Amino acid sequence: MEGQEALKERLKILRESGLIEDHTAEQTDKIISLVCAGEKVPDMEKLEIFTTHIAMAIQRIRRGELEQPLAKEVLEDLKEEASFGEAKRLVQQICETADVDFPQVERDYLMVHLCNLMM
Repeated sequence: MEGQEALKERLKILRESGLIEDHTAEQTDKIISLVCAGEKVPDMEKLEIFTTHIAMAIQRIRRGELEQPLAKEVLEDLKEEASFGEAKRLVQQICETADVDFPQVERDYLMVHLCNLMM
């Protein structure tokens, strides 16, 4: 996919700045490849935001930090999105593919970002 080099550069900058570790960068790259393998090509700007989000989420998980849960209303609204089914499938694939144990709160945030990415 065109533009994936820019995403790799983003990960390199996050790694060199000390914000993420090598393992986090590797897992994020694996997830981005999975997301980009679909039929629909994601918007590059949204993909850049998603890349940063997923990298920081993995780093939080590795440090044992928990994100605040999403409001129930947000989760309910997500179910109405046309991309909800595809996003849910991708979250499952990400959890099976990545060497990261995503807690439910991070899975919920993944759903938000993936629904946005697929709009």
